[in-house]
Amino acid sequence: MMEDEHAKVRQAAWHTLEEGGLPKDEPTLTLLGQILAREPDPKVRRFAESLVGKELKARQQQETRRQELLARAAHQQQGKCDFCGESGVAVERDLETPILSNGHTRPALVCRRCARGG
Repeated sequence: MMEDEHAKVRQAAWHTLEEGGLPKDEPTLTLLGQILAREPDPKVRRFAESLVGKELKARQQQETRRQELLARAAHQQQGKCDFCGESGVAVERDLETPILSNGHTRPALVCRRCARGG
């Protein structure tokens, strides 16, 4: 019904979902997001976004954060902290602190302890 050719039928289908409650399982929300993205009628689309838009956005933000954490873990390196001098520790690049090294500027390497201010 949500992909019927008539906008009134699609509107009624979304309204039924509103009254019955929004499903929380990932496959159903993914499907609803896909249907919403294809919705041609602006009025129906606004109504559907008011129902599922917030949940879809929250899930997208959660996935983006998860991907960022995975990328950070994959790029973690061992080295010497430019702040405390400890060697052989996990360090991250501090892009806001330039270090002059061998005539070139590079981002500072900082260990977790120094990054937390300790």
